[in-house]
Amino acid sequence: MVQESFSSYYFYVLSLLVNKGQRKKLALIAIANELVTQSFAIAKSGRRYDEAYASELPR
Repeated sequence: MVQESFSSYYFYVLSLLVNKGQRKKLALIAIANELVTQSFAIAKSGRRYDEAYASELPR
């Protein structure tokens, strides 16, 4: 199920940040910021959401 893998990824990221010593509330804000950034990028592009989409930009 997509939602399970999606939420488990962010729980994993949350646990990594907290284990590194970041406070839980700040880690949650960092994750929320990432989700908002992704949402606005999808809205700005005008494309429909595609789960299998991979960016062509180098990281």
